[in-house]
Amino acid sequence: MDNLDKKNSDRKIYIIIGLILFFLTCIILLASVYLYLNNNHKTTLPVPTDTAMIMLKVGRLVDLPSGETPQVAPINDIAPFKNQPFFTRARMGDILIVYINSHLAILYSPDEDKIINMSKVTVVVPKPAAL
Repeated sequence: MDNLDKKNSDRKIYIIIGLILFFLTCIILLASVYLYLNNNHKTTLPVPTDTAMIMLKVGRLVDLPSGETPQVAPINDIAPFKNQPFFTRARMGDILIVYINSHLAILYSPDEDKIINMSKVTVVVPKPAAL
C-alpha cells in the first residue's frame, strides 16, 4: 500500500511540475510574440524629415551658409535624376538641400550620415508673366 501511495504522490508531483513548465512556456511564447509584433517596425532607422534635425546633422559634417534657410526635399524617386551627374550616387531616402542665395546644393544620406555630393548650382526662378 505504501508503494502505491508513493507512486501516486510521485505522479502528482510530475503532473504539477509538467503543468508549471507548460504554463511558463506559454507565457514566454506569448510575451515573445507580443514583443515581436509591437517592436518589429522599429528595426529600420527612420529617415529624418524635420528640417532642423537634418540641418543639425549636416552641419556637423560641413560648414553651412548662415543667414539663409535652405530648401530641403527627400529623394522619393530617382528616375527623374538618372541622367544628371550630381545624382549618380543618390538613393531613395537621401535628402537634397539647396541654398538658393549661396548657390549650393548638398546631397545628404541619412542612412550613412554623410554627404554624398556637394556642388555649386545656379537656380533659375521663373518670373511671373506680365498681366
